[in-house]
Amino acid sequence: MKSTDTHSYCPAGEVCYEWVTWGAYFGVTSVAGQSVLQSVVYIGLAVCFAGSAAFLVQSYAPYAFHTGIPEIKAILGGLVLDEFLSPWTLLIKALGLALSVGSGLSLGKEGPLVHVSCCMASLWTTILSFSFSSFGTYFQNQSQSQRRKLLAAAATAGVAVAFGSPLGGVLFGLEELDSALFSNQQLMWRAFVTSVVAATTLAYIDPFGIGKLVLFQVTASQQWKQFELVPWLGLGVLGGVLGALLIKLNARVALYRNNSPLRNMKVFEVLIVTAITAVISIFLPTIAIGASLGRSLGIFLQEWHKASPRSWIFSSCPPEGTCIYPGFYAVIGAAALLGGVTSYTIRAYWSTLPCFADHARRDEQ
Repeated sequence: MKSTDTHSYCPAGEVCYEWVTWGAYFGVTSVAGQSVLQSVVYIGLAVCFAGSAAFLVQSYAPYAFHTGIPEIKAILGGLVLDEFLSPWTLLIKALGLALSVGSGLSLGKEGPLVHVSCCMASLWTTILSFSFSSFGTYFQNQSQSQRRKLLAAAATAGVAVAFGSPLGGVLFGLEELDSALFSNQQLMWRAFVTSVVAATTLAYIDPFGIGKLVLFQVTASQQWKQFELVPWLGLGVLGGVLGALLIKLNARVALYRNNSPLRNMKVFEVLIVTAITAVISIFLPTIAIGASLGRSLGIFLQEWHKASPRSWIFSSCPPEGTCIYPGFYAVIGAAALLGGVTSYTIRAYWSTLPCFADHARRDEQ
């Protein structure tokens, strides 16, 4: 049945007649021609999007070139960087972020949203100061310490929107931004309220059209078994080891880039990396690697249980039905590797749970 929805997307579960392939759009009928055309268009759009983002950042807003979290931490520590939170930086950051993610590069929006939310907080205070004299007087009388508290609450809201987890936003501020600043109980409550409001607003806007905070958010009700603590412990150790290796590899690559001719050809470097990524379909972010490892282990144990259901290891499993759910192992593996790379602990759990619970739900079905 053709959808009558007025939005640009089709509701879940309905056939979308408005979407066509590039081959059908240009009238190419052969399979080989369609494959070549779609590959060329995909690579061309990816390079165009990524190149445009790199050009905008390099030419108009150098402060928008990466996540911005180190600079936010410096600002919360007392350093004054007004240009880093300027409206122009916000505009280029938002546009460049959309282009970068749309290009298919292996990068996420979570870190940059911290910078975006802080820019928006700074912009709104400026607008309110000019629009309402009473607010302007109040804000001008506040110290830089009060301004940093406002930016800290905004940073937690950015993480809450990125992961659909208000509590994860507060834990991010406590673990990563400034533990001394967030030790203030009043600030933690303000940050939590800000994160809840941000997540509620995201749910009301419903950008994915599925009524959920994140694209794959679902619930799962299955209980874990005690023997599963052993493989989960192994995933934790593996996540720490692989995290250390990835950190060393990243440091060596960064050192090579700083000493190579690519240092002065940043836009060209982005174009080359994007083209290679699009051609060979590289998609290996940290969370995906951990989730893949965890799910592989879960599938192995699931097959083992099917082959030897009466083994003493599976004595706590029901005699019939499913006992091992690989989706749970995907969540554990993602959180383990994320914790190993970023040194996050509690927040790694709250950040990955809303995103990867979909795997567990599909296993139940």
